[in-house]
Amino acid sequence: MDPSQHNPPAGHQIVHVRGDSETDLEALFNAVMNPKNAIIPPSVPMRLRKLPDSFFKPPEPKSHSRQ
Repeated sequence: MDPSQHNPPAGHQIVHVRGDSETDLEALFNAVMNPKNAIIPPSVPMRLRKLPDSFFKPPEPKSHSRQ
């Protein structure tokens, strides 16, 4: 491998642009600028998610691992 292939000449920069960047960026700006028109997927409430019961219980005060 030739190291000069990876480093641009002094004073030059390489910019990589994804082909779909412009549409993705436009969608993000539209969601912020027009929140009423934004398509927001419905969120499942935490209680209805498949989480263990221990997720909803605070830990015991003496069971902290750093004590």
